[in-house]
Amino acid sequence: MTDRNTKSANKAAACDKEGINVDIKQQIDAIKTNIDEGDGKLSRIDASRSKLCDETAVLKREMNRSSFSKVVKSEVGRSVQAINDDVKSVQITLNKIVEAKEGEANMILFGLKKDGWIFDGLDVMVLTETWHGLAGNFAIGLAKSPGFQFVDYIREHDPGHGGLIVYFRKENSNIKS
Repeated sequence: MTDRNTKSANKAAACDKEGINVDIKQQIDAIKTNIDEGDGKLSRIDASRSKLCDETAVLKREMNRSSFSKVVKSEVGRSVQAINDDVKSVQITLNKIVEAKEGEANMILFGLKKDGWIFDGLDVMVLTETWHGLAGNFAIGLAKSPGFQFVDYIREHDPGHGGLIVYFRKENSNIKS
């Protein structure tokens, strides 16, 4: 009986070994499958790396043709020019507004109406005994109406006690050609 038991035990052990071998083979096959999948992923990563290297080489060539500082300088230059143009436009608008406001202030100062005697066909106005002390006095410029210019004269022998101011239109409407 011992022989029989030993044979049975050997058979059982052989079956167990075969079962273990089958399990090991399945695990090895699973590992091979994982390796094959990893190789596929590695190939895709390698392709991406190659593409990135190519794009980097193209970028380097472009950078050699036109340096980054030149590109930035060009863009900044365009932006600065656009800002300068906008500032000039705003400055022109503000100058027009200031001139109009100065004219309105002069009309209030002298009690004039917009359709009054300065704006109603008068091209020249002469003021005497103005008592301004300096040629080109700031107040004289403020007193002129829009569209007018002025020339002033101070008495050389008595500055500060009179003078002459001539306001005239920039474009004379009464000149006949």
